[in-house]
Amino acid sequence: MLKIWENSVTQLYDLTNRTETVEVEPEEEEDTEEKVPYTLQGEVEKFIKGVRNRKATGDDNVHGDVLKLLGENGLKKLTN
Repeated sequence: MLKIWENSVTQLYDLTNRTETVEVEPEEEEDTEEKVPYTLQGEVEKFIKGVRNRKATGDDNVHGDVLKLLGENGLKKLTN
């Protein structure tokens, strides 16, 4: 069984027997400054439920009761 696997892998990666070449376009460099961690909608929803009303939650000065009024569509927009 091991010999069969070895032969299959050898044939698969044997570049001398390849008949066609594949051209690959270079990838664009990503700006690492703009990357932000992925936030799950459930995490944001849990946070909003725990926020106290009439209290600003951070630098944006958005009150908890305003965040709670966003609803499902607003929550989707916020996490996208």
